[in-house]
Amino acid sequence: MSSSCTPICAFKERFYTFRSDDAKSVSSDGSTFSVSFGNKDPSWADVRNVKISAVRATIWWTVPNLQQTSIYITFVIPSADSSMTTVNQIINVEVKIPKGLYGFGALNTLIDDALFAQNVPRGTFSLYADYATQKISLAFKWPGYVRFGSSELATVLGFLKPQQTAFAPTDAQRVQVVEDGEAVEWSGVNTQYNAPIPGWSSSGAFMKRIVAPYHARFDHVQYFNIQSNLADGGLYGNNGVAQNVIAQVLIDRLVGEQIVYDPNIPIELGTTAFSNGSWPTTGTFTLLDDKFRECDTNGQPWTITIRLQQVA
Repeated sequence: MSSSCTPICAFKERFYTFRSDDAKSVSSDGSTFSVSFGNKDPSWADVRNVKISAVRATIWWTVPNLQQTSIYITFVIPSADSSMTTVNQIINVEVKIPKGLYGFGALNTLIDDALFAQNVPRGTFSLYADYATQKISLAFKWPGYVRFGSSELATVLGFLKPQQTAFAPTDAQRVQVVEDGEAVEWSGVNTQYNAPIPGWSSSGAFMKRIVAPYHARFDHVQYFNIQSNLADGGLYGNNGVAQNVIAQVLIDRLVGEQIVYDPNIPIELGTTAFSNGSWPTTGTFTLLDDKFRECDTNGQPWTITIRLQQVA
């Protein structure tokens, strides 16, 4: 449906549907768009007290969990020269990760391709997922070390504690602590996870695993918030400030599928923008994650249907 404002219901109640790809203006990440309400509705002049609610929304579950980044792997291979002096062969492998929505399997595919390009056998380094503990291990068959190119990557893999907020708590934020034998927390791009393998030889079968200190967070968003400047007050977000959130959308679809928000009892908020005979010329809608951060929609459109309703 077009983002033009054509009422589709009776007097004192109006429904409007807007699409991000058919809006007046859209942010570069697709999270925010503005719409025009056009000329004032003459029949709305005597309306005093109005509530706004989101009665439907559609969102594609394609929000990236990683922006462009890299995993930097260095293998340190001991060998002996003719004088029996131990020397190290250094092999550097950069695993380039484009922006996208990833699971550990997709990351392992990128790792294998990067290893193969440097004449290193596939699987020499990999990510191992322990479903019982929900933690990732860095698995080395050759001695070496690894670095992560961003805090976002470290968080997804469980090497950095997720952002804490009282308004979007998760078990990972509330109760997890670094246990004995687990890796130290990531503290920057120079943080290095070393995997020495004593007694290693090219003819043997060796494995060294470095266990992440926190749960993996490939499911980086638990639910979406939809915010509008047309609403007054609403849910409180970061720093205890009202966020003008008109909908909380649970993620109940698989990656790549469309989420449909169709609540039986939608959130209703006051709207001075439409009360006391007022009629705004424009309105703005923003898609936020569960921590009230703007979402990168990865080029996919999203829609919102609002209801304006006079109340006593």
